[in-house]
Amino acid sequence: MPPSCWFLIFVSAWWLPLMLVAAAEEEQVGGCFGSAKRCGNITISHPFWLANMGAERSCGNSDFEVTCFNGTTPALRSSVPSGPGFAIIDISYEERTIRVIDLGKLELLHTYNSCQVPFWNTSIKLGRPFRIDPVNLNLILYYCTEEAGTAAARQDQALVELRCSDKRNTFVRVGGRYNGSEKYEG
Repeated sequence: MPPSCWFLIFVSAWWLPLMLVAAAEEEQVGGCFGSAKRCGNITISHPFWLANMGAERSCGNSDFEVTCFNGTTPALRSSVPSGPGFAIIDISYEERTIRVIDLGKLELLHTYNSCQVPFWNTSIKLGRPFRIDPVNLNLILYYCTEEAGTAAARQDQALVELRCSDKRNTFVRVGGRYNGSEKYEG
């Protein structure tokens, strides 16, 4: 047999066990990265992974852990301890984008009998691998006295009063583009 054939046999014998070990390790983790999974109408695949409450081990980086609520709502956790996190609206793996809603703010704005103003910035709740796209606009909420609110609304035509059943003076306006600083343009 020519030496090149022996070389191929040797390489094949060497690589086959390595490939089998890699496949066994993936299977041991439960096939975390092997196939896409669904939560509601969102497909969850690498680098994201669905948390399995019964499993003892995680399937990847905790920043990409997705929890599926009621089998319909995928959510990323907040970087703020015990924060409600972000509901995932859309993931585009091709464009490397994810659209989310801050669940804490959504809950405050949907409360039927009040008009509570969120008091924290959503950007501080994002984990390190994520960032807000600068094409997004800041949404600024104000809570003030009736006189100050009326004066501000007269001065700033973009300021809109929110009608709250508890008669609080809450106003909202769109700010400038998001720039990652604590200064709000516009």
